[in-house]
Amino acid sequence: MTAEALQAIAKDLKDDMKELNEHWEGTAELLTDIADDWDGVDDDQAKAFDTIGGDLGGFTVPTIAGGA
Repeated sequence: MTAEALQAIAKDLKDDMKELNEHWEGTAELLTDIADDWDGVDDDQAKAFDTIGGDLGGFTVPTIAGGA
């Protein structure tokens, strides 16, 4: 191989690494957004369970008159 060929390979590799880096940055941003959204869902579900728990807190089992 000549020096020119090696330089061309090095440039191609550098360009490929730059493109791969951009891809990984985009993937990292997407995963961060998903994690943030997931946290919001967790918070919403926790509030829903608190509401259900409050509603059930005053629940009493009905009794049948004359029952055992």
